[in-house]
Amino acid sequence: FAIERFRFNLTCTNCTSQGLATLPDVIDVLDEAGATAEMKLRSLSFASEILRSDFVQTALDRMVLDSSKKCPHSPNYVANFTVPTSGLNFPSLSPEALDSVIFIGVLAVDVAKVLLAISHQNIEIDTYPSSDQENLNALSDTLVDLSSLGKYFGDWIDTGIDGLNSYLGKLQKDRGGLSGDEDIGANILMRQLVLDEDQVLVATFEDLKIGQNGTER
Repeated sequence: FAIERFRFNLTCTNCTSQGLATLPDVIDVLDEAGATAEMKLRSLSFASEILRSDFVQTALDRMVLDSSKKCPHSPNYVANFTVPTSGLNFPSLSPEALDSVIFIGVLAVDVAKVLLAISHQNIEIDTYPSSDQENLNALSDTLVDLSSLGKYFGDWIDTGIDGLNSYLGKLQKDRGGLSGDEDIGANILMRQLVLDEDQVLVATFEDLKIGQNGTER
């Protein structure tokens, strides 16, 4: 087996997805760009590094040494025996191997995105985000327009909301404040109603229990 002679030849015989049907063409483009050749070399290098590691050697040694325990004709046979995996740690990869993993992963993701785009290119997409909202068949008198509450409760509520927004969002007099003689209303209101004199939010929990069935603390 020669890795240089390995070829990706894909043919879709009964495809329901337009993207999968064009996969051979995508592979051809990758071949012409040299991406598949690079992937084959990187895959071979990565596989070689894994196979030469202590991880694979240890796993094979355990399989050979414990093989008699899985053979019914052996005096060492143990029913339902499984080869222990404790102490088997995946080997640390070299920078080249990690780079290969990233390269192959990015290439696979890019191919998947191309196939997904081709599969959905004939789907009609409504680019107007409020189309479904406009097609909603609902009586106008059952919906409340929160942007204009004055229509329902009178002009006073719009005036009140505008005044509240103006106070919270604009600079107000704050003599002796942390930011000088002025600060936005939201900060002033927060210090007056929520924070203590040290400008700290204090939350007191009484009779708070964590746990159950006798493990409460």
